[in-house]
Amino acid sequence: MHRLVSDLLHCSLALSPPAQAVVRTIALGNGTFVSSTAVARSLGLKDRYALDRLLHSEGLPTYKQLSGWIRVLGWVLDWETDRVALSSSALRSGKNAAIYGRTVRRVTGLSWSEVRDRGSNWVLLELVRRCPKAYPARSTGASLAC
Repeated sequence: MHRLVSDLLHCSLALSPPAQAVVRTIALGNGTFVSSTAVARSLGLKDRYALDRLLHSEGLPTYKQLSGWIRVLGWVLDWETDRVALSSSALRSGKNAAIYGRTVRRVTGLSWSEVRDRGSNWVLLELVRRCPKAYPARSTGASLAC
């Protein structure tokens, strides 16, 4: 699933290699909150503020917001492909299901059932809509094998 999320975002957003690396790191970690400082340093950036500046310059939300969107996209894809309930995803991660529900509400402004019913296409399009400088990938001349 992690690879699918990474591929979907790669095909949907035209990003520089450093920004692609950030998105890939978040997606392959299934949106779990890896330290933004650690990600920044892995990219040769000074600190988490430099990471957020990089994301901002690419038209992306902050690291925390982007991580939330990627988590929600992964959860919806889990639901669509394997009917994994949000509470089951939370339990597998050793988290409280209420935290996952609050994350969905904070990120999307909707309840889990509303987001689940709208589907992964809606989540992806809503994220892309919030990244106008990075969209659409295809119009930038980027060569994507999507």
